[in-house]
Amino acid sequence: VSLHKCAKGHTSFELHTSNVHEHGFMLASADTHCFDGVQFRPCSDEDAHLRWGFGVSFDWLSGAPKSQLYKFYNSTACLVAGSDGGATLGACDSPKASGWGLRAGRLSRGGDGHKSGSCLVRTLDGTGALAKCKDGMFEHLTLTLDSDGSDILQAAMDKVAEIDKKKAAQAARA
Repeated sequence: VSLHKCAKGHTSFELHTSNVHEHGFMLASADTHCFDGVQFRPCSDEDAHLRWGFGVSFDWLSGAPKSQLYKFYNSTACLVAGSDGGATLGACDSPKASGWGLRAGRLSRGGDGHKSGSCLVRTLDGTGALAKCKDGMFEHLTLTLDSDGSDILQAAMDKVAEIDKKKAAQAARA
């Protein structure tokens, strides 16, 4: 990243306030069960064990990014690929803790989530396991802030912004 005078051009961005930085997010399936790092269980806003954070670090030699999913209220516990073919919690400094991503509803590691890598699946007993993404097996997951799939804080802020716009429009007409 480098800084230069705005006259040379710029990249604009829009800031959206969200409670993800205060409470993390949940990985929710279509049947409102959330993945806790070992198994799927009913989503609950009050259950801190269902909350995740997303971290990115960089290899000190190559500069390549390494992505991790960590437990939001215990940042030393990360999602890792288990030696038994499952997904479990382990140390964030483990080589098996990096390379996670969520694309098109597929939580995967070590590939593009479609033709390569390992995708998270749900077994019959509700635990998380890994399968080859190219086989088309995966548990469709949504990153959600609240158990009902909404972001209550963002919805409230959007409503306030709408009210402010209406007041501004009325003031301009008066």
